[in-house]
Amino acid sequence: MAMQSREAANELYQEGFADAANDENTLAEEELSGSDIVGALLKVQESIDRQAEKNEQTAEQMRQMLSQMRDVLDEVQRMRNDAADSTRVAQLAALSGVSKVQKDAEELTVKSIGEVTERNRKYIDTLVLESRRRIERLGMITLPDRLFYYGKWTVLILALCLLGHAIWQIVA
Repeated sequence: MAMQSREAANELYQEGFADAANDENTLAEEELSGSDIVGALLKVQESIDRQAEKNEQTAEQMRQMLSQMRDVLDEVQRMRNDAADSTRVAQLAALSGVSKVQKDAEELTVKSIGEVTERNRKYIDTLVLESRRRIERLGMITLPDRLFYYGKWTVLILALCLLGHAIWQIVA
């Protein structure tokens, strides 16, 4: 606004010089009269009207600029909100990726544990089978020993029975 006032003052000043040059010629021809004062007042009135129009144009330009600034501000606000939304989406995507990786890791762990369990089960089954075979072999090795043990006691009992029968015969 002050800028416009300065511009208007400069215009008036320059017009005044141009008019002054013209007026000097006129003044030289005529003495100050009432018509000159009325002409000067008309020029001042025209200058004021032009300045009012310029002020009005400047005010309109300022309104347009303000409207554009609001539009730019709205756009910046929208961009900021979009960036915040994008950040949230990126965070959710990252969390989703982490969840997927965690789920994959859990599945891989369960699979690995299953494989290890299966290997251990096969190993234990193999050991049990081997143990059974050893027990059977030991049983076969000790079977004659058992037969000898039981046979020895059977022969001893028979010998005692015969001895007892022989003593009975002698006594009887």
